[in-house]
Amino acid sequence: MKIRNGFVTNSSSTSFCIYGFYASDEKLLEMAHVQSVDEDEEDIYEALESISKVNQDIFGYLDFHHEDCSDYSYVGVRMADLLKKYHDKTWDQVQEIISKAFIEAGFTEEKYGKPEILTDGWYNG
Repeated sequence: MKIRNGFVTNSSSTSFCIYGFYASDEKLLEMAHVQSVDEDEEDIYEALESISKVNQDIFGYLDFHHEDCSDYSYVGVRMADLLKKYHDKTWDQVQEIISKAFIEAGFTEEKYGKPEILTDGWYNG
């Protein structure tokens, strides 16, 4: 069986499955200590990359996807990575470990909600 890591894409479609959040860019920019919200998309990508690097010790790799024409981004850990890393744990145990890691990283439930499995896919044709 082949497991794909990250986003699955071809010339006309994209899909993914992560355990994390669908958060406003404003909250993510704030978290990355960016002072002002600029409408330039590069700023949100830089913020997401910064968040990923800062939390590398906690998660290994934090994945993200920013939707074009949107003020929200998906942020989380790839399900394939969780399955590899925690193959000897139950899903409840994995959720507890990763939920604590999110809190440690600053993703509090009060601000971002409870982490959940997020999937999305779209066709660009």
